[in-house]
Amino acid sequence: GDRVAIIGDNDPQWYWAALAAQSVGGTSVGVFIDSTPTEVQFITAHCDAVIAVAKDQEQVDKFLEIRDQLPLVKKVIYWDDIGMWGYHDPWLMRFEEVEALGRECAAQNPTLFEDLIAQGKGDDIAIMCYTSGTTGVPKGAMIAQSNLIHSYTSYYEIEARRPTDDHLSLTPMAWITENAFGVTAHCIAGNVVDFPEGVQTALENLREIAPQNVIFASRFWENIVSQVQAKMMDTSPLKRLLYRMFLPIGYKVADMRVSRDKRNRLWLPLYFLGDLVVFAPLRDKLGLSRIRTAIT
Repeated sequence: GDRVAIIGDNDPQWYWAALAAQSVGGTSVGVFIDSTPTEVQFITAHCDAVIAVAKDQEQVDKFLEIRDQLPLVKKVIYWDDIGMWGYHDPWLMRFEEVEALGRECAAQNPTLFEDLIAQGKGDDIAIMCYTSGTTGVPKGAMIAQSNLIHSYTSYYEIEARRPTDDHLSLTPMAWITENAFGVTAHCIAGNVVDFPEGVQTALENLREIAPQNVIFASRFWENIVSQVQAKMMDTSPLKRLLYRMFLPIGYKVADMRVSRDKRNRLWLPLYFLGDLVVFAPLRDKLGLSRIRTAIT
């Protein structure tokens, strides 16, 4: 029942920390990376977190600033030690040190992990997600393991995820979305999870990975649309003409697919031509060449 507060970018260590907490019956509590020390203090104290996991020096400094207001927090564990070589506070602990302790524990009790997992129940609280607090103090929603599983399995009925699929983790981990369709999906389907090198390289990483499944916030999709429109303004007249000619056809066929309308099949030959000369090259440039499901 203990809570673990986690703050940082979408990195493997966030997944590992959240799953580790849940494996022993604990709850992971996400904190948005741009939170101020005051906001970090409120969420960490409000959820009664006993462990904090932070990405780097910037996030660790927030906890050090509010340390006297977090009497329950026993350790702050960090996974990116750049700039922290001069930190010798025993309250802080490197992620690698925790992993080493875990290996020692597994050597002494090889079945402990499986035993703890077996004790878990569907109504165990897996995560706590806090609101942004724009209209008042943030409010925490307690999400059970069964809730996360149901969220993903409902999606699975529409589009099955395969073990060979790539999922690019971009949605903030403090939201329920990435926990349901990223962490939970990975545990059930066993698909590959990819992480961007950084926020600034997200679009570049998207093209390199070309995932089959993406779940992006609306502002990220809007950013992609803006970039496409801007580049179309600077391209050759022929490419601009083809784009303007086939884009309405693409919208028409997309609406037909959503409404399951099979009457106007005369649009399909035009769409296939547009896909050949416009849409397929554009998807490749955007990293969506292998996409099966794109959700916001």
